[in-house]
Amino acid sequence: MRGFFLKGMGGVLFLSGLFVTFAIVGRRMEWELPAWRHAMATWDSLLVLWIAWMVQTHFASRNRKVAATAMPVGLALTAACWYAPQAYDVGLVYLHPLVALWFLDRELGRRRPEWRGAYRACLACVPLLLGAIWWRLGNAPPLPGGQDMLVMRIQNHAGAEILSGLSPHALVSTHTFLEMLHYGVWLVAVPLLSLKVAPWRLPSAPLIRRSRAWRLGVAGVLGAGLLVVLGLWAGFLADYALTRDVYFTVAIAHVLAEVPFLLRTF
Repeated sequence: MRGFFLKGMGGVLFLSGLFVTFAIVGRRMEWELPAWRHAMATWDSLLVLWIAWMVQTHFASRNRKVAATAMPVGLALTAACWYAPQAYDVGLVYLHPLVALWFLDRELGRRRPEWRGAYRACLACVPLLLGAIWWRLGNAPPLPGGQDMLVMRIQNHAGAEILSGLSPHALVSTHTFLEMLHYGVWLVAVPLLSLKVAPWRLPSAPLIRRSRAWRLGVAGVLGAGLLVVLGLWAGFLADYALTRDVYFTVAIAHVLAEVPFLLRTF
């Protein structure tokens, strides 16, 4: 799988870097709304074509029909990126949390198939909980401070600008709920499912046992991750708006990284 993951991680780095570049250049040059939409449509198009390429690569020897249709479907979706760029971006906001739930289902099928039935029963509750959110907040007034730039960015990120007929309060709550499930899968469920040793017994982890260099490397990555977490919390306390923008700009990498790992489960 070396070639597959080289393409995958190369795409993650390239698309993440391009996203950050658009964000920095756009703010410095004070792009108008049409320029922003063209930039994001370009990025969305490259994202779709990269996913199509990954599907084509992965299924070339497994399912030739899927491999043959990957690029035509990708080109059709690319046209949709340019036809309705805002709707496309909002769709990604709400669909990408569901990828984590799909990934967990695939992992349970491989590692704990006896748990899969209970997990799917829990998933059946998600539409009911979303329905409860909309029943409670469907007619709720906008968030307090709705004219504040930070509040407006939060609402627009949840789709309030394009879904103008719906309650921004309900949209933000829906987005928050789905993101909670998304991070719960990656930060809690998948690690607990994958670990064969207690997480606090780091020297027993299989990756660390390979060599001393791997042990030092993994320890360094974990230490850097801890520093980033502390830095983020300090940033949120000092300047929430700026830190939120930085976080959401850089966090695009973890969304992209889900693609090759999800395909790997098929």
